[in-house]
Amino acid sequence: MRLSRRSQRRWLDRAVAYWRSRGFPYPELTRSQIEADVRALRRVEPHQVLVDQHATASTVGLRLANAYHPQIWEIRRHGRSAVDCFLDDHRLRAALEKSARFYPNRRCWNAQCVRSVLRFQHRSRVSNFRPAVARALYQRFSPEGGRVLDFAAGFGGRLLGALTLSRHYTGIDPALRQVEGLRWMTADLADLATGTAEIVKGCAEDLLPLLPARAYDAILSSPPYFDTEEYDSAAEQSCHRYGTYSDWLEGFLAPVIEQGCRLLRPGGVFLLNVKDQPGRPIARDARRLVPRSFRRGRALRLMMPALPHLRANKACAYLWEPILVWRRPRRP
Repeated sequence: MRLSRRSQRRWLDRAVAYWRSRGFPYPELTRSQIEADVRALRRVEPHQVLVDQHATASTVGLRLANAYHPQIWEIRRHGRSAVDCFLDDHRLRAALEKSARFYPNRRCWNAQCVRSVLRFQHRSRVSNFRPAVARALYQRFSPEGGRVLDFAAGFGGRLLGALTLSRHYTGIDPALRQVEGLRWMTADLADLATGTAEIVKGCAEDLLPLLPARAYDAILSSPPYFDTEEYDSAAEQSCHRYGTYSDWLEGFLAPVIEQGCRLLRPGGVFLLNVKDQPGRPIARDARRLVPRSFRRGRALRLMMPALPHLRANKACAYLWEPILVWRRPRRP
């Protein structure tokens, strides 16, 4: 039944009042939900996710990874965060109006729908790497019992993928809250995990030279795109440490690629999720920085859902970012 405009406004007023009294709907999972999500992620096979050079937009395990990082909703992108939008009365009301349009056949104002619309509104929430994609990439590009490195560990999508496999994951990140979330995930899932992990706080460009050469079977990482997103206010964060893109390229990207290549075992694979941006050719610069002796593979397309209002047009249902692929020669 279609409501009158007056009734719509009344229901919208009630929704605004409810969420104002309740506060931001940070996701919370029960232990049974955590266990179910781990089991679901374990069932994911590479052929289900990696299809014709595309890494599909599987969300299996994503809510679990995000649950250990509530700060993901507070980190600003394009100048604001999802929490900023929630705290603004005008933006909250606009989000609830959009939610009723985007999800007309669901409980449009439940926590999940409200979070989703706040995320898409003004593109205000940073994203997490898909755990199912990480799991598939580890399975395809590293051996059982292998060692994998992530020099920009972030919000734990790649960590979670590794924990469901027989792999040892090393994650490095300079942001305290991210490191706390990664360690929380590692400890909380210890009785469910197949793999093991160590989380190191610090700047990758400082720490990678201290690691032994040829120690890792695969590197999978998605570094920050200079200052597009401010993950942390600490001086160690690369957007604060480097004042310009040129400084960031020379001080961060070049060293982590050079050291990453040094740390790979013969035959090891380097997987880097980066993309070019206006005035900042990050992917092109990354390709240039990898030694010519490394064999370049075909880049994968990491599929990412577009904004809800674009999904009616199937051609606009997804955006994509490249995952660049290189393999270290088996012989010098």
